[in-house]
Amino acid sequence: MRVLTGATTSRVLGFGTVAPGPAPLRQSVVVIDLVTHDTYSEDSVMLLASLTDDGHRLGAQRAVAYLAVPDRVKRELFLSNGYRVIGSLPQELTMGSNQIDVDILEYSYG
Repeated sequence: MRVLTGATTSRVLGFGTVAPGPAPLRQSVVVIDLVTHDTYSEDSVMLLASLTDDGHRLGAQRAVAYLAVPDRVKRELFLSNGYRVIGSLPQELTMGSNQIDVDILEYSYG
């Protein structure tokens, strides 16, 4: 887990995680997720780069991320950093009475 902090360590502006993918892909795939405060979204570039590097250091062959389709800022962040859309999960999330699609993005090491 990585944490994006402000001028003091008690000011958390974002965080991200790298976790093994589901079995049987556990040895070759990591799942990356990150969250940043809207005001500091430009700093998420550095956070995503660190998380992607962490996946490589863990020996993964690829990294995947699951993004809610309406989150265009996060989608652009991933796409501009070498990730590509490899699939979609229609109506995977429920927020209130809305069903939201989720895109699967992938980054290949190598």
